[in-house]
Amino acid sequence: MNLSISALYDLADAKFYHLFPQWQGRDFLKLQVGQVWYAIVYDTIAALEDGTALEEIRFPPGAFSTQVTGTLPPGGGKAYIAYLNQGQILRINLQADAATRLSVYAPSGNEYPLLEDSAEHTWNATLSESGYYEITVVSADKEHIYYNLNVAADQVTTE
Repeated sequence: MNLSISALYDLADAKFYHLFPQWQGRDFLKLQVGQVWYAIVYDTIAALEDGTALEEIRFPPGAFSTQVTGTLPPGGGKAYIAYLNQGQILRINLQADAATRLSVYAPSGNEYPLLEDSAEHTWNATLSESGYYEITVVSADKEHIYYNLNVAADQVTTE
């Protein structure tokens, strides 16, 4: 699946905090409500495995950028993975509601996180390692939101 626990928790937390906003920033895992969070994690794993919550970003032949669009329900999220190489310049731009959060994680986790739960929707960096980079988009809005995610990487390879 090539997805870290951090990306999984981004998706699960969005749904949990939508349902239970009063628990944001509080330690709840040992309480009864923690069982609900664990159930949401389990459901999120199933959605990742069946492909409804996870998508691989592939660049069209000869292209340096691609765009994915989607709609998220309140508390919803989507994870993306993209195989990129060390030295590439990765540029991400998310066009979405202000309540949408963006995260970017490196393949090894040595640079965790590159960007986490950010209201900033534009990010770029020169990549320090090769592998599957993870991008999560989650909604904290009370309504369905439409988003447009632009991903560009200089020196794109076909791996």
